[in-house]
Amino acid sequence: MMKKPLSQFIRHYYLYRFLCDLAPVYAVYVLLFKLRGLSTSEISWLLALWCLFVVLFEVPTGMLADKWNRKHMIALGLFFKAAGFLIWAFAANFAFFALGFLLWGIQETFSSGTQEALLHDNLKKHGRDSDYMKIAGRSHFFSKTGAGIALLTGGWLACVSERGVAYISSAVMLLGILPVLAFPGEDVRQTLHGQTHLRIIWNALRESAGNRAVLRLLIYAAAILGIIGTVEEFIQLYLDWLDFPLVLFGAGLVFIMVMQAFGNRVAYRFDKRKRSIHDLDMLSLIAGICLLLSAFFRSMWMIPVFACAFFIAGIVEVLIESRMQNEIVLEQRATMMSMMSLVMNLSVIPLILLLGLISKNRDLAWGFGLFGSLMILFSLGALLVFALPFRKTGAAPRIR
Repeated sequence: MMKKPLSQFIRHYYLYRFLCDLAPVYAVYVLLFKLRGLSTSEISWLLALWCLFVVLFEVPTGMLADKWNRKHMIALGLFFKAAGFLIWAFAANFAFFALGFLLWGIQETFSSGTQEALLHDNLKKHGRDSDYMKIAGRSHFFSKTGAGIALLTGGWLACVSERGVAYISSAVMLLGILPVLAFPGEDVRQTLHGQTHLRIIWNALRESAGNRAVLRLLIYAAAILGIIGTVEEFIQLYLDWLDFPLVLFGAGLVFIMVMQAFGNRVAYRFDKRKRSIHDLDMLSLIAGICLLLSAFFRSMWMIPVFACAFFIAGIVEVLIESRMQNEIVLEQRATMMSMMSLVMNLSVIPLILLLGLISKNRDLAWGFGLFGSLMILFSLGALLVFALPFRKTGAAPRIR
């Protein structure tokens, strides 16, 4: 049975993850940009800028999380996200919408790596680090549940008040600060005092390049999670391409989100203690086939197949995160986890621009079909190339 402080921490952690994505503006922010006069091309550049902001700040903020108070960083990030949504309530041009994305991007980097490291180190302190995958999967489930509720309510709230949906989203982010500040106990970590900021980043880069298992996971995150993350930004356009009834858009989006959340929830059941990378390759192969079929057959009956790709992506997301935690040998855990987010967002930037270009000259199906084919080719190639068992073969040395 878990000790009381750990139980309290986990409950507050679940509540924080739920509130962090309970933002009704999620359902309408692309439409909001369009209603305020932005073109499709400008919207694509905004989404690319969002990823660029995350890329620029990801590793530096992960490094800061290895030296500063983690729960205070997460709380400050939520404050920035709230400020970004508040700016969107009044924004009327590209620059102010970009500013909102900048603040949201800062929040993403303040929490990315930080929240995972905080969870892992608290579990490790109480001797429950073996439960990381199960608890992390549940936290992703609560996060996706919050986003699903936001998608269901966002359209209705926007009809009532275009600015009101941004106000409410901002208020919920501020509310999310409360469970973060209520995390019991001290900020648990291995101390990095005496190491300079550059030394922390250098050590993380050394481990990323020198630890074969970590390098495989980083490549996998860039290729597979990068593609899924790009496709996720265009789900609304995919439903429109299918001539999905507008009145059911919210239900369609929530169905796909719930499938991904369920994948997060059950991911621990797919873990294999022998740590073979082949299970990740097989999962991404199936997801690629689902995405390819969804693009090839223009039918609303393909939505469950399309959602299946996101169900698998939910499983893969948690498996990669958990295995990264197990393979990290150096103390800068938050920095290392930020490296995964960094490479994923680096791949998303050109993929978003590529999908926008293909959709402009062809249609969305061509882009989704290409992405599905790339996932299939990557997975088949990985099955052939990575024939060795998934284990640490050359961890980077500790540098003092």
